[in-house]
Amino acid sequence: MSLHARVQAFIAATPEGREPFDALACALARHQAALVPAVARLFEAEGVDAERLRDADAIPAVVTDAFRHRRIAAHPEAQDTRVFETSGTSLGEEQRGRHPMRDLGSYVAGALAWGEAHLWPDLPPAELAFIGLVAPEDLAPRSSLTFMLARFAERMASASYHWDGETLDVAAVQAAAAAVTRPTLVAGTSFAFVHLLDSLGDTRLPLPPGSRVMQTGGFKGRSREIEAT
Repeated sequence: MSLHARVQAFIAATPEGREPFDALACALARHQAALVPAVARLFEAEGVDAERLRDADAIPAVVTDAFRHRRIAAHPEAQDTRVFETSGTSLGEEQRGRHPMRDLGSYVAGALAWGEAHLWPDLPPAELAFIGLVAPEDLAPRSSLTFMLARFAERMASASYHWDGETLDVAAVQAAAAAVTRPTLVAGTSFAFVHLLDSLGDTRLPLPPGSRVMQTGGFKGRSREIEAT
């Protein structure tokens, strides 16, 4: 069974996927140490023998800055199907971290399993509407967040997006909220929610019973910070 198949079986918790987490994590680490030069150097610097790994806690962590300075991937660049990038808001666009992907299947499986557990544990996603305070996938193809939310939205009864990459169309959000007749998932970045709340002021945004919110990402200096209450 391939590593991707093992990961997806583990996520799905099928009988064949009930291998110990440590065994799967160490297999992934050995694979990466064998094929990614930067990871191999990290193991060597930390004095870790990948072939002797048995405990996931012993796997050296790749710092996030590494993705800004090196290609971290176990496949050649020609096999990239998508390259996700960090927003660049902290250090500038030229310092964006990059995460090349060859196969998105495991990402999708993990995202949907998380969504089922935390966002729609009580009903099928097809019974939800989606209002996105994010850009649609075609406007932000290198955003892993946008990719994930698009996978959620395509399973829902309806979907609308109200961020063009720079501004939030508050009037369109209000119109979408007024039009929905089923429980709705409103998903967006923290700063987009702040822009929405500041624009609404004392105006309420009623949604059908059973609606829920997914707030993700930091404020990134693009708005004031507020507590999630």
